[in-house]
Amino acid sequence: MSAAFYGAVGLGFLLAPAVFGAWVSLDLSDPVARTDVRAVYGGLCTAFALFLVWCGQHPSRTEPGILAGALGVGCLATGRTLGLVLDGVNVENLFFVSLELLFVVGGAVAWRAHRS
Repeated sequence: MSAAFYGAVGLGFLLAPAVFGAWVSLDLSDPVARTDVRAVYGGLCTAFALFLVWCGQHPSRTEPGILAGALGVGCLATGRTLGLVLDGVNVENLFFVSLELLFVVGGAVAWRAHRS
């Protein structure tokens, strides 16, 4: 589940940074900005997705993959929550933090099920 999330975000920012950037009000009219967003949002998210897929391919890597996925999304939710507190509440970020928290809960449930 986390691999699909990161993969979709990563590929979206790699292939269509202006479209995905518009969802979070990023101005990507400058080629330097577009390239940086492709590298950071696209490259890192895609790499993390591939890591999570790799973790899911062997039982000994399943638990670290579950924890890494939940930690990654949890850190996104933490940063977004900090932004909501410091910068003000808006519908877009409330939607994204809600989605991120659902992934954290899903990760916790998957981790607990794996441990049982």
